[in-house]
Amino acid sequence: MRWWCRGSRVGRLWLITREGSTPTHTELRHEGSWNCGYASVVSRMGLALEWEIFCVVAAFIAHYALAFSLRGIPLTSSRRRLSRTWLAARQTHTDKIPSVICVGEVLWDCFPEGLFLGGAPTNVATHSAALGRPAAVVSCVGDDELGRQALHRLKQRDVECFISSHDSLPTGTVRVEVDHRGIPSYDIIKPVAWDDVAVDEGVMARLSASPPDVCLYGSLASRSAKTRQTTYRIADTAKRRCFDVNLRPPYDSRVVVQEALEKTDWLVKLSVEEWKTVSEWFDIPHSLPEGARQLSEKFGIESVCITFGEHGSGMFRKGQWKEHRGYDVSPWLEDTVGAGDAFLATLVDRLLTLEDTNPLLFTNDSRVEHILGEANLVAAYVATKRGATPMVTREALEGFREGVRANGQSAEDDFMLPGVRYVV
Repeated sequence: MRWWCRGSRVGRLWLITREGSTPTHTELRHEGSWNCGYASVVSRMGLALEWEIFCVVAAFIAHYALAFSLRGIPLTSSRRRLSRTWLAARQTHTDKIPSVICVGEVLWDCFPEGLFLGGAPTNVATHSAALGRPAAVVSCVGDDELGRQALHRLKQRDVECFISSHDSLPTGTVRVEVDHRGIPSYDIIKPVAWDDVAVDEGVMARLSASPPDVCLYGSLASRSAKTRQTTYRIADTAKRRCFDVNLRPPYDSRVVVQEALEKTDWLVKLSVEEWKTVSEWFDIPHSLPEGARQLSEKFGIESVCITFGEHGSGMFRKGQWKEHRGYDVSPWLEDTVGAGDAFLATLVDRLLTLEDTNPLLFTNDSRVEHILGEANLVAAYVATKRGATPMVTREALEGFREGVRANGQSAEDDFMLPGVRYVV
């Protein structure tokens, strides 16, 4: 079995795809060939010979089916790359108009025990789709197995992909190590495909004709001038702009963050650690809410949200500062990778829902705390699972809320859950 996993292309493909749409329980394993710097190999006993035969037969059928569908097209090297890119776009296109469009990195988080699909914009789009809000990702992956599997996973999670395939740069990967507190550290590989994100003019025409409700972008992908230029082109088509500050040394440029803040008009989200850095950069008081108010006024941003990890979050919006205390999940903590992205996806979804229903209702203080509480709940749940994008369902959150109560914490009964909207 060890030889079969290492030497067989079908074997590696099976290890990647067998978990389907449940990436939190994935058992992806990798060799050095996955560009993750790991050499772990899965040794699984008892794999039936029939399963190997089935995989080989299925691979041959898929190969000849593809060849038949592309008959008449001379598959030179360049033609093959074009065909794969076209097929990827065709498979992930839907007729829905994306409400949230996220621009930036699509990558694989490489944990010691395996690979998990990630990247902040990807995570936000995935959680937005789980909440029932049409979402899309603009990015670039390599012409490799990891890139094709990323497209496959996003399609399974109902995320529309405006994602090109790069013929020379690989799909992005990040080495992740998690300490005893569940806090991750990252080794971000460069250069990779998402450093060269471009957008098709047909996509731009579609977004201009049907503007998304919000365009979300982060600071990490903006390390590349090419990707940064594409990001701001797409942002100009949206009704609102949201900036997710992700300071990952050495990619923590003051100039890049300032440019993004100047582009943002609706919402900026940052962690309390990032707040300390940003407030120093722009000579803003550390203290809250005064510092948040000054940042909002300095850059003309409607809402400034700051997360405090297990201590909750706070938001300055329309002259008011409100907080929610958050949840202690230390008894069940796995890692905090993607928790902030789940928080942001929920926050964006609920703010859009409330504004679309009746913008005047946002003057009600309890609604602000209510929305922060929901976002904290989803983020806390994600922190109890491995990887950035576990499946978040109504049943899972209800069970998690009961566990929180059993641990002596309060959790309101009327939290909106995935698939549930405010009725006003």
